[in-house]
Amino acid sequence: MGPSGKHLDFTENPTARYSLCLPGVSRGVSTAGFESTRDLEDFMRIGIVSLLGGAILSCASVGRAQGVPEAPDPAGQRSRAAQSVPEHPLVPAISLVKERCIPSLKGIQDYEAVFTKRELIQGKLTTQVMQMRLREQPFSVYLRFGGDFEGREILFVQGQNNNQLIAHEGSGFASLAGTMTLDPKGEMAMGENHYPITHIGMRNLITQVLDQWEIESKYGEVDVKYFPQAKLGDRSCEVIECSHPQPRREFRFHVCRVFLDKELKLPVRVENYGFPTPANQNPPLHEEYTYSNIKVNVGLQSADFDRKNPKYKF
Repeated sequence: MGPSGKHLDFTENPTARYSLCLPGVSRGVSTAGFESTRDLEDFMRIGIVSLLGGAILSCASVGRAQGVPEAPDPAGQRSRAAQSVPEHPLVPAISLVKERCIPSLKGIQDYEAVFTKRELIQGKLTTQVMQMRLREQPFSVYLRFGGDFEGREILFVQGQNNNQLIAHEGSGFASLAGTMTLDPKGEMAMGENHYPITHIGMRNLITQVLDQWEIESKYGEVDVKYFPQAKLGDRSCEVIECSHPQPRREFRFHVCRVFLDKELKLPVRVENYGFPTPANQNPPLHEEYTYSNIKVNVGLQSADFDRKNPKYKF
């Protein structure tokens, strides 16, 4: 079971675990699932290779809780014993994500996918499923919704339409308004979203995670687990899970899970859970973003992001 109580699609027992807690900096490693210490060393050696930085959704950040204490700072130990502080557990996690994903993302000019997002909006967990077309340059997005929002279409092209998004509902009373032009960060466009459309896509998704982990890597109270034999549907994935024992100003989420598709070498899901209240309850799912049925470099053209496209109903 995961923090939300649902069954997970990956191995429940991690094959490796690193933790850092202060005071009394400690680090624990479990080699469960490895046939030998050499296997563990080989796996972690891959995770320690460092390449470069990245580019969801990163905006509309969840506000920091007022009155919450700051996280302990591992650097404070260095003044007394510079060599006594172990490598922070997020360092190899960050390197592993960069090694796996960044080269693949750099080679993508466009892609089609099914984008599923689950977000906690005003205390209610909402689910939206969309057919997506995305082009990196110029940044362009077309979304067609299904399910409860069947027929809704959204279009955004960086540098066009005064950088406004174009949208219309598929049915119901709201559809009578016809096609609307909206500020991507305005109240109406953000009413059902944690982040604006300008931050959608796999590249932005993993960039937000890496940016947050870089911040968290400066503090203690971090536990990192690896699940190299995970499954997301029928896709084989590696999963990295980062968690924190208690709320701190520097920690946006209690648990963050990143799913990396082994074949595509792409970030295909991110789950973020809030801190439980009270502490003995399951942590609530705050947001989850999943990319499936991904087809990369399909040759999307400007017509695919044109409101006059006869296949669209703007």
